[in-house]
Amino acid sequence: MSSVKIVLGVLIVFICVYTGYKLTQKYKKRKNFFFSLKDFNRKMISEVSFSKKNLLKIIDETDYNSEFSLLLKDFKLSLLNKGKTERKYLWFLTEDEVKEVDYYLSNLGKTDKETLILYLKKCDEVFSEKLKKSEDDNKKYGSLYIKMGFLCGIMIFVIII
Repeated sequence: MSSVKIVLGVLIVFICVYTGYKLTQKYKKRKNFFFSLKDFNRKMISEVSFSKKNLLKIIDETDYNSEFSLLLKDFKLSLLNKGKTERKYLWFLTEDEVKEVDYYLSNLGKTDKETLILYLKKCDEVFSEKLKKSEDDNKKYGSLYIKMGFLCGIMIFVIII
């Protein structure tokens, strides 16, 4: 009977640690998203300042391996009047942040070059702050959930045995 309890306890510890790991994904995805957004914004500043490429060409040349690339694909489709998705893949952002990102994207290519550069530079400051906050949150909560999951699992394991 005690070997069944040990196996059950180990399984519970594993499930608790895995749950903690899944909870940390929100903070990692936020950090990566804002890093990609800031990087894209800086690319936009340089492309608008020094080249004469249109917005679709810039988006086509941009490659990110994250939810940000999905966002750019959706944005490109909306520019080509092919609809807009619900963007459920941005589950790790708040509603306000999704609205801010939508507002940012909707203003790209709508004004003259000088105004757009000023807008992009202002957005760079905002994205830098959001990136810093998301990095701080990831440091603060990233490993915390895994540790909490491990401790909860150990507590349950001790109670079982």
